[in-house]
Amino acid sequence: MKNLVTLGKASATYQRDPAWIRARLHSAGVDAEITINSIEHYNAAAVEAVISNNSKGLKLMNHPETLNGVSIKAKEAALLRSANCSNATLEKHFTPETLERADSIRGYSIQEMLLDGATIAGYRGRMNVTDGNLREIIKAAFSTHSITTLLTQAGGKMLLDGFEASPRRYRYVSQSRSVPDFKQITAFRLTADLEYEQLAPGGQIEHGTASQESYTMQASTYAKLMVLTRQDIINDDLGAFDDLRRRLGMGAAMAMDRKF
Repeated sequence: MKNLVTLGKASATYQRDPAWIRARLHSAGVDAEITINSIEHYNAAAVEAVISNNSKGLKLMNHPETLNGVSIKAKEAALLRSANCSNATLEKHFTPETLERADSIRGYSIQEMLLDGATIAGYRGRMNVTDGNLREIIKAAFSTHSITTLLTQAGGKMLLDGFEASPRRYRYVSQSRSVPDFKQITAFRLTADLEYEQLAPGGQIEHGTASQESYTMQASTYAKLMVLTRQDIINDDLGAFDDLRRRLGMGAAMAMDRKF
């Protein structure tokens, strides 16, 4: 039977390469599947316990992910604040406790985020981003699950915030419906002449009419790409995230308005 070692953040942690953990277990003859559910943190004593008693296996309890002592959720909220996301969006997705913690790191920047991830991965160089160490920091930061998760989750909320901030006039003249694929389909809608008319002196009420007409529709995919440049990162330009929210999020709503 294989031992399952779930590597999470424990109270006493060491920063090691996951490859080292595999090598350590395998060198001791332990056939272990290693699942990294959190950042590359683990309890070294737990690994040694598996080695000393490899018939039982050991599963460590997971704790909320953190980046240098602050939860990923709080850092995500701080990043969204830096991108000028609305309070409505923040309050919808985060607890009051998380937002309070995010306030303590208000102004969380692009460089801080990358350095957080790089430090978790073992980076020990200068703690500011320059043209000379940018490649090394990015490589280290994105070798961890945490930064990818943070950017993915925050990016989605930024786009949605920009989208919902737009007028979205198409909502007043159309309806949305789901389709199973990209094939053209035929749909039907009710048309009617039911507008009220002024009554004649005799009080006779005219009958309204209703009929049905068909139309075709087909789902399509629309997209736009925006790049966070090397210059944006070195300049620590928080406005780049605000551009992401406004231009891409609002751009989606503008495209739908133009279709209708």
